Amino acid sequence: MLLDVDMPGINGLEVAKELNKLTIPPAIVFVTAHPEHALNALQLSAAGYLVKPISEQALQTVLEQVGRLNKAHLQKQQAVKISYQLAGTLKSVEMDAIYYFNAEEKYTKMVLKGAEALIEQSLKQLELLYPAYVLRIHRNTLVNKSKIIALHSQSNGNHAIQLQGCDELLPVSRRELKTVKNAL
Repeated sequence: MLLDVDMPGINGLEVAKELNKLTIPPAIVFVTAHPEHALNALQLSAAGYLVKPISEQALQTVLEQVGRLNKAHLQKQQAVKISYQLAGTLKSVEMDAIYYFNAEEKYTKMVLKGAEALIEQSLKQLELLYPAYVLRIHRNTLVNKSKIIALHSQSNGNHAIQLQGCDELLPVSRRELKTVKNAL
């Protein structure tokens, strides 16, 4: 995204700050007549900073840099995994294979295709560790955001989430309903 610093209303730095809150924010290149904002732009993870007037060569160089993968990109692409212990053996599973987490007393049940496992992390810890991957739908349930297919309204006025590959409809609490709707 090519973004100017000086814009009417909200300035480009504020726009970048909001865009960085997205799960997968766009690469931002500032194009501006204000060289004094370069440090602020870099603190917002700007992919580039061009000062007007811009030469075709400078634009081409920045766009090539934005398109290149670097070590940070590759590390982010590695699959997120959660470890658990089963019959004395430490195993790990990719987040993409998990349907949901359910609180059960002092443990958390992790439900995946054809299996369940108990993990020691609380739902709150999972929310803090994996905010881009999980969504709270009930005080005792987190779902994998990438598995959500639909939010169903039931005849009794309640709501339930349908997950891809999971036969079970999971109840959504009234408290979490607005958050769930916003996430969809």
